[in-house]
Amino acid sequence: MPSPSLHCRSVDPGPSRSAVAYLSYSDGRFRLIEGCWRRLDVLHDRSDRIWMEGKLEETREDGGLFAVETIVGFAFQASRVQQLLETTRVEGALLTLGVVHGLDPIEIPAGDGKVLDHDATLPKLPPKKEGVPARTRRRAAEKLIKGWRAELCHTPWASDAQIRIVVEGIVQGDGKKRTAEEEEHLYDAIGVGIVAICRHLDLRIRLPPSVETALWKQQAAEKEERARNRAAGITKPKQRRPPTRAQRKRRGAAQIAGASR
Repeated sequence: MPSPSLHCRSVDPGPSRSAVAYLSYSDGRFRLIEGCWRRLDVLHDRSDRIWMEGKLEETREDGGLFAVETIVGFAFQASRVQQLLETTRVEGALLTLGVVHGLDPIEIPAGDGKVLDHDATLPKLPPKKEGVPARTRRRAAEKLIKGWRAELCHTPWASDAQIRIVVEGIVQGDGKKRTAEEEEHLYDAIGVGIVAICRHLDLRIRLPPSVETALWKQQAAEKEERARNRAAGITKPKQRRPPTRAQRKRRGAAQIAGASR
């Protein structure tokens, strides 16, 4: 019996730039057809919209999927609220554009939320009580908010290094050279695409033994590093995120408006 084959256009939206990947799946293998990390303001920039419309038309003609990473829940850090809000605007515009072009967008949650303790075990479901929805319904609801990192790397808070190990281990690249920053974002989009394809075809992501071993070693190394840092009282400094293009534009407009009063 032949293995199912499928294409998927997947997007990792961002407030200033978004990563877009186009994957093919055939004979149990993933291949990156093309990918980029670029400015993608389809709501305000006509050239960006025309570019994305062309990619969506190609996806529709190939009978492929269109998957978008989406933020589920609420903002966990006040310093990230503006970026998250602007990212959701990009998400909404992309999802709407997909529908307009005859696709049924697949929303893949970005993750399961902020983790206070990376080494804590995930909680088990309590015993079912009378009047509580059936466990199958609860599991189905949980699946709607399950982040793609959990399926790809066996942990919902997988690091970028873990994602790199899996993506490079199971996806044939397109041969193009990219910067580390471009790869970081593109690998997220590729991860979204892998999970979208496997969910659509009801496939379990199976990693080659060598990839499983490398992933386990990376997770163990990160766990040891966290333990050393806790013992030494070292805390990770908060990263100051530079303002996005939209933020700078709004702040500049506010300053002009204030000066003209």
